[in-house]
Amino acid sequence: MVALTLSLISLRLLSRKRKEVLFLVLLLVLSLIISYPTPVSVFLWKHNLLGMGSSSSHRALVLFNLAAALLAGFGYDLIKLKIKLGSKLICIFIPFLILLGFFLYAYKIHSIVGLRNLVLPAAVLIFSSFILLLKPKFRLVFILLSIIELFYFGWKFIPFSSRDLVFPKTPVLEFLAGQPKPFRIIGSSVIPVNLTMPYGFESLEGYETMRPALISQLIASINSGSGSATPAGRYGIIDNVTSPLLDLVNTKYYLSLKKDLEKYDSKRFKIAFEDKSVVVLENLTALPRNFVVNKWEIEKDNKKILEKLLDPKFPFSEKIILEEDPGDVEKMYFISDAYYPGWKAYADGKEVKIYRANYAFRAVSVPSSDTEVIFKYESKSFFNGLKISAVLSIVTILGMLYFSLKIRK
Repeated sequence: MVALTLSLISLRLLSRKRKEVLFLVLLLVLSLIISYPTPVSVFLWKHNLLGMGSSSSHRALVLFNLAAALLAGFGYDLIKLKIKLGSKLICIFIPFLILLGFFLYAYKIHSIVGLRNLVLPAAVLIFSSFILLLKPKFRLVFILLSIIELFYFGWKFIPFSSRDLVFPKTPVLEFLAGQPKPFRIIGSSVIPVNLTMPYGFESLEGYETMRPALISQLIASINSGSGSATPAGRYGIIDNVTSPLLDLVNTKYYLSLKKDLEKYDSKRFKIAFEDKSVVVLENLTALPRNFVVNKWEIEKDNKKILEKLLDPKFPFSEKIILEEDPGDVEKMYFISDAYYPGWKAYADGKEVKIYRANYAFRAVSVPSSDTEVIFKYESKSFFNGLKISAVLSIVTILGMLYFSLKIRK
């Protein structure tokens, strides 16, 4: 309420042609247009412009918050000036209408919690109105009210609770924790996908994850059974849980509700653990995370690669698909971890080339099955960023020293 009131006061500077205020107002309006389902935001989402197709459009409200905060600063500076009573009333009336709208909605849906949460904003608006109309010289109180309001809602939004309450131990989770790693799991119908991360369980699924485009396409192909499916967006959830492609990515344990057991083939899955309404199935055909093969074929077309992998007759454990010819080598070491720039591989201490294998994963040539292969993430962009940051830091320090000495003279 405080920031909104002060932001409205800052609009008086538009008549003075303050470009920075005009920019912030335009930024504020644009962020609202993008954040809600308007013709502009829908167009951006459908055409995946500005990354809107793979993220929540309402994240643009961060820009709204930035613009509102900066406008509030300009409004704060104007309080000490004489402002007409009509302008003051407008600056109070608009926040009042917004607050009234929230109150009516909470009352309509009989939300006691919603009504209770409106008590503090109402009190803040009353105090702000009193200061603005009667005692503008006490404008420092606006800062105090802002701090109280922000800390109150920050505490409501990010509460601090015991880890045991947020991530409790259950028999199913303890069973999985006791199994030898590495392995991947699947089971979003039992545990929301991202909640498996704090327990250290790996999965191909993920909600709002930062994953390579190849993995997004792979998830879509698993769900649809087609190599030309539209890549998965924010929700990397696997619906086709019995897809043979999950064997390839080391998906060993499946979490399921007992009422859904019909979809699982008893020849491929066996019950490894059960607790109340939940069962853990062990995938008997799941491949290990890494293995060695002496057969491969070359295919550069991504769609054809996926179509071959989707073929139930493809021998995952014996053969892999590479996008380029490795030359005269005898064996290939495959690992079902994502192929991504920045990774380097060392076979018995010697750096070797990483090939993209089975569409989205890695493979390196090895002389024998006993070769030790180590992968290290050594991204050039990371080290280039460090170098640039170091140079800019030195330039900044030298510039500060130069101007400091110049001022003293």
